[in-house]
Amino acid sequence: MHKEAKEMPLDIEVLMNREKVQNLIRQYAIGNKEEEKFPKIEMEKPLKDKDALFFSITSTDTATNWGAGDLKGKINMKTGRINIYKREIDGENWSKNSWVLQKETNLQELIKDQDISPTFAYTKEMSQKYEAYLQSQKNENPEQTNTILDRIIAEQNYFTFKEDLVQEHGLSKEEVKGIERQVMKVFHQGNERTPEEKFKEAYKQQLQEALEEPQAEQTYKDQYKQEVLKQLGFSPSKEKAKEKEESKDKEKTTSGVQMKKETPEEREKRLQQMKEFESKQPFSKVYQLKKEVLKELKDLPLTDAQKAKLTQLEKALDQEKKSYDEDHSKETGIKKFFKGAKEKKAAKKKRAEYELER
Repeated sequence: MHKEAKEMPLDIEVLMNREKVQNLIRQYAIGNKEEEKFPKIEMEKPLKDKDALFFSITSTDTATNWGAGDLKGKINMKTGRINIYKREIDGENWSKNSWVLQKETNLQELIKDQDISPTFAYTKEMSQKYEAYLQSQKNENPEQTNTILDRIIAEQNYFTFKEDLVQEHGLSKEEVKGIERQVMKVFHQGNERTPEEKFKEAYKQQLQEALEEPQAEQTYKDQYKQEVLKQLGFSPSKEKAKEKEESKDKEKTTSGVQMKKETPEEREKRLQQMKEFESKQPFSKVYQLKKEVLKELKDLPLTDAQKAKLTQLEKALDQEKKSYDEDHSKETGIKKFFKGAKEKKAAKKKRAEYELER
């Protein structure tokens, strides 16, 4: 497969964007010269000659005069031919200099023994793997285990292949994004969804949301319970697992009282997650979940002070619910008032128009 790929033309423009290829050209250009004196290669955008790419390697040796020893290069974008030129200074007139051809090679020869994947060797295979991954996503059905497995395998195949190209063969992230955009464009053009497919997708989304909702509600209840226990004065449990097994009665008394130990940052994150959940849910749902938590905590072996605090929290929650209902009732009443007034005005206008017609 590798030999067949080498017979195909290289994508020189893509290869020249790779740092590893640029460094190989720099090393070839300086040859046996001191590498630290030629640390950088500067690529130039083609101007008049669009079929050629130019670069320069400037010497950092201040002992040289008028830039003597600087290197320049030209790459033929069609053939991959690389010409290296050296600046030479006229010994009698330093202001006069010329560029003299030093050596030449071919890009394909330069990279053939290096661990660099030529563009033609990976583009097709990467495109095929990415397309297979997109297709597996499209075919995935939560109710069919085999489709989930197909998607996982296709996903692993693609991302492992991509990671290998980036880390081991010098493929740039820009090249990856370009290939993905091209494949995605073609894929979506050839995969316009039918009304039936759109219905299935919507059903799949609804099913997913329905499966996630109970889990999200339980997570919120656990987070709220953590906060209430903190307000009741409970501390994170320090009991050892061995001590928990000594007595069933002891397990009953500590059941539900244990708290997670958390840092101030973790608590802030938990409170933020609770706010996000509350912002997406109707107040009635949040109220219901909080009431369920408070009811569970009443069954715990609480001190009189903790019972009083728990009662206080519940009263505050009920008052919040009462205020919300009153505000909601006022809002509904105002809407009904304006709606009725608008309807009366429309009816009055209609009667006036009718009288004029008579």
